[in-house]
Amino acid sequence: MKEWNENKLDQELEAMLEDMPQQEELEKKIEQRMKKKIQKIVCCTLAGIIGVVLVLLLIINPFLNAIFINPAKLNEGEHSQMQTTLKNYWETTQPYAELVALKVKKKGFAGYELSMQITDRRSPVIYGVPNVWVDMKFGKYVNWRDSGFVTSFRANRFENPYEEKEKYLEKIKELPESSILYLSVGAESPKVVEELRKEAVDVQWVEVYQPNSSFQGGLALRDSLIGGEDAARTEMTEAQLKETYLSHLKDLLDHMDIWNSLDLQSSKYVFPGEGKESALRECYEDAKQLDVLEAKNYCISGKRDEIVEYLEKTDISSILVDEVKLSELSN
Repeated sequence: MKEWNENKLDQELEAMLEDMPQQEELEKKIEQRMKKKIQKIVCCTLAGIIGVVLVLLLIINPFLNAIFINPAKLNEGEHSQMQTTLKNYWETTQPYAELVALKVKKKGFAGYELSMQITDRRSPVIYGVPNVWVDMKFGKYVNWRDSGFVTSFRANRFENPYEEKEKYLEKIKELPESSILYLSVGAESPKVVEELRKEAVDVQWVEVYQPNSSFQGGLALRDSLIGGEDAARTEMTEAQLKETYLSHLKDLLDHMDIWNSLDLQSSKYVFPGEGKESALRECYEDAKQLDVLEAKNYCISGKRDEIVEYLEKTDISSILVDEVKLSELSN
């Protein structure tokens, strides 16, 4: 019996030893299949990710760029449409500001960063140094970075009562003779722009007087820093100035997608939302009927004595001192 048990045990051990290579081979096959399956899953996952990225880059990104404004494309070439329209926007809506340079950086999926150089015409300009940045996402301007507030709108600029005229003039006379003043002036009655240009003071900007229009746009009478067809304002005739004003209004109407997320503002009113287009169109149609350009609200600059002489002889209802420089050498 004992011998039989030993023989049986030996047979079972031999059978197990014979099966071991088969088990090892089976384990290897299982391991290989698992590796192949894992590789297949990884490849499918990577292919899916690559496919999604390609769809985003080749389909969705171009689609978003097509349905929303593309400032990079509009900013191509010298005196681009993007720069021209934004320049016209700031000139029409507020004094002094002039866009002199614009660069657009693509950020993908209808996102862009605009870097701008905007001067207030009262400080030296180092051309090519941006001072304003803004992001554009899905056709709207967001996240403005403007530490110098050159794009900021000053409400009630021409609503500062000029009551104590003599005291005001005395304070100005106390300034050094070399002083240069920049003033925003509201006159009692409209002044013909052509007559204003003949004054000893420099007329920087006028808000064109249009009593039949709720919105009244502005026009710079100083020469532009960046050139272009309408650069030499000081050499223009009255008819040319009117044509320039009309062309700016028309450009803003034709390219509202460039500035539509900004407000349309004049000295008394701010037009947000859907009211912008109707107010601007009303202004444009009314401006075409003007025989002469007039202004009640305008900005002037000049030396101390020139300013005093002008204020003494002019009926003024409002005055705001925008800046005083001690001399022409002041920054």
